[in-house]
Amino acid sequence: MGSLKTPFAQMDSRSKEFKMDVRMMTRKEVCSTLGTSSAGLHRGMIDGRFPKPYRTGENSVRWKSNEIQDCIDQLEVAVPVEVCPGIRKGRLRKQRQAEV
Repeated sequence: MGSLKTPFAQMDSRSKEFKMDVRMMTRKEVCSTLGTSSAGLHRGMIDGRFPKPYRTGENSVRWKSNEIQDCIDQLEVAVPVEVCPGIRKGRLRKQRQAEV
């Protein structure tokens, strides 16, 4: 019997769980994935919201793809809230401006 292997996941024989292949991501890829700017990524690392990079050379840093995915999974989803219920949005028209 042959073993089933996919390019993205491998079976760990001891724990019977799938392990994802770890890929090293550049700053540009991380910013694109997280939907933030480079400065926002830096602020997030200082605040502890985003993982810190690994140094791969003198002038090179990379992030592990599984850590970035874990970070995305932990982010809270913003729920839109109506700020002023009952208030009309936009500018007043000329007729309403004269009345007010």
